[in-house]
Amino acid sequence: MIELNVLTKRFGDLCAVDGISLSIDVGSVVGIVGPRGSGKSTLLRLVAGLVPPSSGDAIVFGASVVADSAAVTARVGYVAEGNAIEAGLSCDEYLRFYAGCFGVPAADRAQLAADLLELVDLQRHRDDDASALSFGMRRRLCMARALVNNPSVLLFDDPLRGLDPRARVEFRALLADLSAAGRIVLLTASHAVDVADLAASIIELREGRIHAVQNAADCDMTRTFTLRFLGDREVALQLVRAVRGVVAAQCMEDTDPPNPLKEMRICFNAGYSDAGILLRSLMHSAVQVMTFSVTT
Repeated sequence: MIELNVLTKRFGDLCAVDGISLSIDVGSVVGIVGPRGSGKSTLLRLVAGLVPPSSGDAIVFGASVVADSAAVTARVGYVAEGNAIEAGLSCDEYLRFYAGCFGVPAADRAQLAADLLELVDLQRHRDDDASALSFGMRRRLCMARALVNNPSVLLFDDPLRGLDPRARVEFRALLADLSAAGRIVLLTASHAVDVADLAASIIELREGRIHAVQNAADCDMTRTFTLRFLGDREVALQLVRAVRGVVAAQCMEDTDPPNPLKEMRICFNAGYSDAGILLRSLMHSAVQVMTFSVTT
């Protein structure tokens, strides 16, 4: 388990993490949310043993970040917010390199890399330059890298950014498998609604302190999507209103002169899997979807 004991990190006059204390049980998937600058990333780096605390401590499966940060790092898989990947390495070489850094025997590295590439659906890109992959693919490769040391704790900083709907569903399945195997997963996002269908509990940070803790099931899932499309307004409205989770839908007024690209605002209260059903129902109809994005 993870025990945070009055964990604090200061950078000069700025207190990025301010006396956080909490316990996280084995097998937990926890969302850590809050605006930029609330301390989310710094908290993950403290738990990973990558930066020393100014005071307090974090105990990760019995190892202290103060007394033995190297032991903590060995137990943790960490994916930072960015997707920095060394140029000149194929996906296979990238994973085998990091496997070597964590002491995986040379004879086992090729199979481990193959298994991890399959897990994140990148096996077809085994020999591609890792740094030249798309943003979403690099994100998935970084997730695979975080698993090379078979960690007890996974820390994902803003992992959903850049993931398409299919990759998000696969990520949710990966989190379920990790939780079932007894691993602890912490993931950050700006808003609770972004992780409510992924985490069991959500911790909201403000100015480095815990502002609220809630069960994900109690989270308000309401958000607004903006749909831009070509086609008949009434057909699009009928399709949208028939989907579970749609609270309201309204087409914006025509411009003068009329624009063939129409816009609809959709108030939605359900998980991202249901949003995927909404999008698929539109794409398999006479409505031609141009953009589909979260407004709030």
